Amino acid sequence: MTGTPLGASQLNATSTAPGTFIYTPAAGTLLDVGTTQALTATFTPTNIADFSTTTKAVSINVVKATPVVTWPMPLPIVLGRLLGTTQLNATASVPGTFTYSPTKGTLLGVGSHTLSVTFVPADSVHFSNASATRTVSVLYSGAGRSCFGGAGHTILAPINDDGSSVFKAGITVALQFRVCNTWGLPVIAPRTVTGLALGSNSIANNFRFDLFRLAWVMPLSTKGLAAGRQYTGVISLDDGTSIPFTFSLRSTLAAMSGTLP
Repeated sequence: MTGTPLGASQLNATSTAPGTFIYTPAAGTLLDVGTTQALTATFTPTNIADFSTTTKAVSINVVKATPVVTWPMPLPIVLGRLLGTTQLNATASVPGTFTYSPTKGTLLGVGSHTLSVTFVPADSVHFSNASATRTVSVLYSGAGRSCFGGAGHTILAPINDDGSSVFKAGITVALQFRVCNTWGLPVIAPRTVTGLALGSNSIANNFRFDLFRLAWVMPLSTKGLAAGRQYTGVISLDDGTSIPFTFSLRSTLAAMSGTLP
């Protein structure tokens, strides 16, 4: 490979008699790219009375070196942000140009995406092209960030996000949440909710986007659930994240209802 000096890996002739080898080109020589380049070894025996000097020739192919491309794994980006130099930031061991796919400025949808880069070295005589791939995740704006003026990526009233809500057993409780893009605008795509579980049981995903509340809403019946217990659920989203919620049930009339109108 170009850039690798000749050494013991190439200049490794042996003889049946003691003596010394002289190589042409010599050890440490940097050969240019090319095929069937000649290497010769001249052997001079220690016992020149009984053995003669001998020369042997072989050929060597010197191929282009492959540049080392370094590309850190991109951190997740929030829906609505464009691909930029924060994600498309590969470097190489030699000068050259990078071509990315998707390109800078692309708006990616929610989910996992493959990014690829092709590197073309400035010195195309001695170096070959190189490529690399990385994966980036596009997520909804996280909890704690404003989402249309309110809390995003968290369960909404009537269920408290701290798990303190208590309802009367047997009622129907409104599950509500809102997720937004990087601009704080609600996401309303039908595929947003991918699953719903209460405890270890999956239940029907009947979420709908309510244009009045500007939130995802679903009535959750507590019929058949025992009073005096705490229940934990998980709403799964199509960006791979989830929204947990916790509530308790009791049979007293003093309990909060939280019934959907």
